[in-house]
Amino acid sequence: MKFCTLFLLLITGFIAKAQQIFLGISYDTVIMYEYDGGKGGDMSIVDDKGNFAKSLSRQVVLDNKTISELNTKLTQKESFGSGEAGCYNPRLGFVYFLNKNIVAKIDICLECNRLVSSFDLKAQKQGKLESEGEIYYLQKGMSKEFSNWLNNLVKSEGFQFSY
Repeated sequence: MKFCTLFLLLITGFIAKAQQIFLGISYDTVIMYEYDGGKGGDMSIVDDKGNFAKSLSRQVVLDNKTISELNTKLTQKESFGSGEAGCYNPRLGFVYFLNKNIVAKIDICLECNRLVSSFDLKAQKQGKLESEGEIYYLQKGMSKEFSNWLNNLVKSEGFQFSY
């Protein structure tokens, strides 16, 4: 009987994906997407209603090592601190899932250096400026190192774009 119970626990452990927590967000899968965002296109990999971009062209389920590297970079102040250009044509998206449900998303335009996340990234809040009671962050753009890391990632996965 003990053997059967142990066997069932082992099988369940291999079948079930491990739930992980990042910045208070529980997730079990992260998928990287390529899509054509910007003017006249999709402005986000997932809209406010939970629908995926119509222009989605490629997706890759990230392995645990890549997820860990991405999460580390997203929390490091050194990953941000640059300026952003004005184009914002996001073509790279990351979506965090828990039990196949979307729990968080990130949209990235590598052309203008802008990263927009559905969750708060304290590392991104640099170059604080206050004006008339409003707070602005002037250096929210990705660092060259982080941008290069993302470019290498999209190239290694055969995505069509990189900058």
